[in-house]
Amino acid sequence: MERLVGYCVGNVNGELLHSRITVEPGAELLRWAMHPDLAHVFPTRQAAEQCVRELERPDRFVVKLYDTGDQWFVEWPEGVNV
Repeated sequence: MERLVGYCVGNVNGELLHSRITVEPGAELLRWAMHPDLAHVFPTRQAAEQCVRELERPDRFVVKLYDTGDQWFVEWPEGVNV
């Protein structure tokens, strides 16, 4: 049985946001992960959507992260290269 773990920020390359690091005022470094266990997990959809709005990029979106018992599963939208 699947259990919702939380929400992540994904991109069109099938990567998940790991972290955001401010390197200087107005400049931010985004680190991306290919595996769900390395992704930053937001507890609510609203928190993940806020992060997407802050990134101001049309190719970033919220995905659901599930625990299937023996692995984690990301629900990707259609058209994402996973």
